[in-house]
Amino acid sequence: MEFSAEELTRIRSEFPIVEQCLFFNHAGTSPLPRSTARAIQQWADDAAQFGKQKYAQWRSTVEATRGQCAALLDCDAEEVAFVKNTTHGLLIVASAIDWQPGDNIVSAQYEFPANVYPWKALASQGVQLWQAEERDYRFSVESIAEKIDERTRLVTLSFVEFSTGFRHNLRAIGDLCAARNILFCVDGIQGLGVIPISVRECHVDFLAADGHKWLLSPEATGMLYCRKERLNQLRPTAYLGWHGMTRPDDYLDYDQVPAPSARRFEEGSLNTMGIHALHASLEFLMQIGIERIYRQILAVTGHLMQQLAEKGYEVISSRVPEERSGIVVCRTRNAGAAEVYKHLLGQNIITAARREMLRISPHFYNSIEDIDRLIAALPG
Repeated sequence: MEFSAEELTRIRSEFPIVEQCLFFNHAGTSPLPRSTARAIQQWADDAAQFGKQKYAQWRSTVEATRGQCAALLDCDAEEVAFVKNTTHGLLIVASAIDWQPGDNIVSAQYEFPANVYPWKALASQGVQLWQAEERDYRFSVESIAEKIDERTRLVTLSFVEFSTGFRHNLRAIGDLCAARNILFCVDGIQGLGVIPISVRECHVDFLAADGHKWLLSPEATGMLYCRKERLNQLRPTAYLGWHGMTRPDDYLDYDQVPAPSARRFEEGSLNTMGIHALHASLEFLMQIGIERIYRQILAVTGHLMQQLAEKGYEVISSRVPEERSGIVVCRTRNAGAAEVYKHLLGQNIITAARREMLRISPHFYNSIEDIDRLIAALPG
């Protein structure tokens, strides 16, 4: 285990949820740490007592959070925009590319719909969406490459597949895209906060994610990364607004040009309360260290997969180290996944059912003892 017993006890004290239930659905919507809840309360108190008089301070926190997001992604702060959610970020990308009839997009089967509908909607422009087929609940780089042809403009994949926990080889796929001058877009929501990533090293052009899963923040605290070399290749979109202009406070100058950074995608007023929460969550996670969090997750999920197998459950998620994530999926015994989910819920154990399989997604504060209690509660 990455953390000593004493350190894990301190970490768990940040999560009131551990006093209420066994929570294993961080791939859904995560509980907030105490520090994040305090940040929301502080913002609300300031808004109630001072109104907009604290706005300069709020802006400072927004820019500090932008810097945290950049550090998390290994990019420059000017390449990060705040968006409402993952879908919002992907819609911005889909609407800004100068598509031509006959272009195609390559993705994968069973993607979360946030990474499907923005691309399917381009059919009206003559753009097709091709999806690589899942084989044994995983996708090889070759299976993605097989779908690419001379009219492929963009490859879009999840960092981690939400229904199986399979982690794509972003570096290899990014190399493939870079070599063929194909844009590479990533839905990062199931990996950020638990798996280290470098968008630079992986040749990622765009990445969108929300904060309410592994980043331990409220919903609607999203981020969009756009590689700076791509900014001026994107056309103005329907999402262009006053806040994305070069001088957003110059309200009556209607002839401005978009900001020379990803901020051009921030069309209107930001969710400053949510960004304050994201700031607190990122500070907490990054003080511990994403590398350490990942090693802890590997230890916890490794124990989980071993115990599931010993109890006779079929573990679907890959056990190959570079394909693993915080999500473990298994086939249940003698009952459907929905029934097992309800059985566990009745014992105050929170999981999820996806594609007729049980999905278990612990975070770094979950202990081996938590896993053992889950295993004991599973139907034999």
